[in-house]
Amino acid sequence: MRVLVVGGGGREHALVRALARSPQRPQLLCAPGNPGIGVDARLVDVAAQDSDGLLAAVAREAIDLTVVGPEAPLVDGLVDRLTAAGHRAFGPTMAAARLEGSKAYAKQAMAEAGVPTGAWREVGDLAGGRAAVAELAGAAGVVIKADGLAAGKGVTVAADAAEADRALGDIFARGRFGAGARALVEERLVGAELSLLALCDGHRALPMAPAQDYKRIFDGDRGPNTGGMGAYSPVPGSDAAWTTRMSAVVHQPVVDLMRVRGTPFHGILYAGLMLSEAGPRVLEYNVRLGDPETQAVLPRLRSDLLAVLLAATEPGGLRGMSLEWAPEWAVTVVLASAGYPGSVTCGEPISGLQEVSQRAEVSHAGTARSDGRLVTAGGRVVAVTGLGPDAAGARDAAYAAAEMIDFPGRQMRRDIALRAVQAEVPPAPEVEPVPVADPALEPVGDADPALAPQDLSEAQVREEVREEFAELDVDTPRVGVVMGSKSDMELMDKACQELRDRDILHEVRVMSAHREPDVVADYARNAKMRGLRVIIAGAGISAALPGAVAAHTDLPVIGVPLSGRLTAAGGLDAILSIVQMPPGVPVACVGLDNPRNAAILAAQILGSY
Repeated sequence: MRVLVVGGGGREHALVRALARSPQRPQLLCAPGNPGIGVDARLVDVAAQDSDGLLAAVAREAIDLTVVGPEAPLVDGLVDRLTAAGHRAFGPTMAAARLEGSKAYAKQAMAEAGVPTGAWREVGDLAGGRAAVAELAGAAGVVIKADGLAAGKGVTVAADAAEADRALGDIFARGRFGAGARALVEERLVGAELSLLALCDGHRALPMAPAQDYKRIFDGDRGPNTGGMGAYSPVPGSDAAWTTRMSAVVHQPVVDLMRVRGTPFHGILYAGLMLSEAGPRVLEYNVRLGDPETQAVLPRLRSDLLAVLLAATEPGGLRGMSLEWAPEWAVTVVLASAGYPGSVTCGEPISGLQEVSQRAEVSHAGTARSDGRLVTAGGRVVAVTGLGPDAAGARDAAYAAAEMIDFPGRQMRRDIALRAVQAEVPPAPEVEPVPVADPALEPVGDADPALAPQDLSEAQVREEVREEFAELDVDTPRVGVVMGSKSDMELMDKACQELRDRDILHEVRVMSAHREPDVVADYARNAKMRGLRVIIAGAGISAALPGAVAAHTDLPVIGVPLSGRLTAAGGLDAILSIVQMPPGVPVACVGLDNPRNAAILAAQILGSY
């Protein structure tokens, strides 16, 4: 059995490790993967968003099962293309993936299926948004969500009307999420959050062990939202019986509804829950494994993951199956780069991984190799999972291992799973299951014509999400800012500041085209695979760096000519060096000492994706 895992983050590393434990002993490949995943699987040099390249790789490598990790290729229809070509794939189709691709679609589906959720309104302009805020805002505030995929950046928990108005202004007046964006205004629910995932085979949902994750960057749930700074599993008060009852309420009705609509849901259905005083409520659906929840859940799985993934690809294939979980606790702590979740500096050397490998499970997320060294290459760098007989033991193991890993500017929260150790999590509230439709019975209800899969063609859905793909992964820099010398840092920071103001994640590297040509070439060749979409290169005098980068990548390269004490003719030497590229090596050039314009141009390029 040959299995390809699509993706290159910590979630995919945890998936590869869990699949490697299968008694079927599969041959594992990963595209594009990362250096850590490369220890456990053979890497395939194809980006997760390159559906043509993945389709060719699956055929070339005679892959028996493709497991799609990230949401972007799912929403873009990768599973549809693989299935049409006769290849087996785990994950939802494009139509079913709309449960994550459109928040409004998901809310409408919840309403039709009878899934408990908070009150909400879909709005298309600023006036409508303000009216919805006035209607739904309570003592706890209100929640504003940009519709569609936004990498965790589209949600604002507004404490008051002024904060809500700023969020609405970002969406409708300042166009932060593109022209024609829509939004949801929701009542703010208060309580403990819980992540409950289920394996789905188009007919039924098989719940997995629940987990709790930590979204904010700082201890005490302070600071901006991130992709996730840690997680733990199990969750106190949520035993197997409760999990089964809850899945019957939050997963099964939607699985039934999607089947009735002719878009059966196969894959992972992730329900983000709020355990409020009024009872559990679904905050959102995702259509893939969570990150970092996966790193805390899969190490506890005793069942054969490969067997259940294969079964889930078949209609009704999970009938009679159950999942077995180890009694141990798992606590996952994420180590992030300085500046995360904003701009990050990549290329920092990582130490201590060899010492920790025997003590805990380390999942690589944002790592790369440079000059034979392992270096940082993203916001979240690694996730460390410790196991123990209870929450305290697992937490101690995770933090002891995390302390062994170091890199300049390392960030990590110190309170992951602390509330579980202190028994601060209240018992999960009981809930009466709604009637669940048997697969053999009639549909659970009439499908809303506005939500039917035929209301948008495949091409229209692709166009609807196309512009959002550049911001899908909150951890992945989209713009690389490179310069030839550290002395250029102060001036080039103007580009970084503009990108920060626009909430565009970027990385900063110093490399010399003259002294380190191999480093420059390696950086440029791997940039696209790592998720970069634009590179800004600043250099002075002969200004070889922009051209050297452009010679090794097909990404857009924007050159910034820089002046200095050795500059000739008022900086004309640097300008001419950048603009006079040979045919086939295009480089854009902004004005002398004007990196801010380069950042603005980069933002415009990202908006065209």
